[in-house]
Amino acid sequence: MQHFLFYFPSISDLHYAATNLSYISKIYNLNASSLASGVLIGKRFGLQMSADDCMEMAHQLNFGEDNNKAREWLDEARIRNYDSNEELASQIEKFHLHYEYEDHLLLMNNQFPAFCRGDIKPEPTKFQCYFDFSQYFFPNKVEVVSRSPSIMLFHDVLGPKRRQGLINIA
Repeated sequence: MQHFLFYFPSISDLHYAATNLSYISKIYNLNASSLASGVLIGKRFGLQMSADDCMEMAHQLNFGEDNNKAREWLDEARIRNYDSNEELASQIEKFHLHYEYEDHLLLMNNQFPAFCRGDIKPEPTKFQCYFDFSQYFFPNKVEVVSRSPSIMLFHDVLGPKRRQGLINIA
């Protein structure tokens, strides 16, 4: 009698499977919703993916830096989390915040030179100034110039002697 050993897939196996599933979806122009529902090229197979499965796809594709496909799977995980698994919902929200942050950074990096040249004028705000006491040594004087994109000026970071010293060096 033969005995077979069963091994669970490794992390690299999961990554390999997710990458290949993403590759198949690109070749056949399939979206995450169809794949998760078990529909391939118009034919329905009896298998469906859970919200956890979709979240794992998002994790693996994010790890592989395929962010567009990862976002698609993340949205599918949110849709399929209809039993409101709070832990999964929290994880999905954290990923969405991560992508919002990346989008904001990309926008700022793309627009930064134009802002510096004055080609783009920031959305004006009512000037709001406050002291930021989060630093232990001294409070920062902060002026909010724009909320979108987020632009803040920090005043009096250097004292008058240090400012003059820098001017003299220049």
